[in-house]
Amino acid sequence: MIVIDASATLALLLNEDNALAAAEAFTTLTEQTVVAPNHWSAEVGNALVMNVRRGRLDPRQIRYMLDRLSTLGIQLEPSPSFADIASIADRATALNLTYYDAAYVHSAQSHQASLFTFDRGMREAANRLKIPLLPQ
Repeated sequence: MIVIDASATLALLLNEDNALAAAEAFTTLTEQTVVAPNHWSAEVGNALVMNVRRGRLDPRQIRYMLDRLSTLGIQLEPSPSFADIASIADRATALNLTYYDAAYVHSAQSHQASLFTFDRGMREAANRLKIPLLPQ
């Protein structure tokens, strides 16, 4: 199982990271169960809109990218309970992460899954918690 964050998702869609071979990454992800916290969709949608506003994407490309992304079958987790919100907030404070980023780390740890991210803070937190990372 893999927990994917918005940074990795955008890198896949926009071919932004040199360390990532998009075709290889898509193959790996289609062979695994991929999950994300429920706020992932808002982060990805907002990032695509911002890339349109910055002139990096044509608005018509968004639908193509989302169709491509849908082939991964990403499963969005349900909204967290109030107890989970408190736990994630505690983790965010302890690891010096935003709540959003701590939710990805929490999800990876809860599922005993790898975390697919390019975010430096999340990668450092995952290393501290011994959560496997992608890319390695």
